[in-house]
Amino acid sequence: MSIQTALQFIQHVRSNETVQHQLESTDLQVGLAALVDIGAMYGFEFTMEELQQAHRHDWMMRWVHYQSY
Repeated sequence: MSIQTALQFIQHVRSNETVQHQLESTDLQVGLAALVDIGAMYGFEFTMEELQQAHRHDWMMRWVHYQSY
């Protein structure tokens, strides 16, 4: 398990419409555990904490990228 794996899952979701539709139809009110479970279904093993850290890192990198325009 790692933050890198969680980042790979985030990228996988962005590029895969099937996973996007699955997330849209999932009751995410149950929290991050649902995302961790969905990630595991696709072979991405990470913890909720690693997913949170990966999301922060991903968000910051996108923020820096778009600030340069």
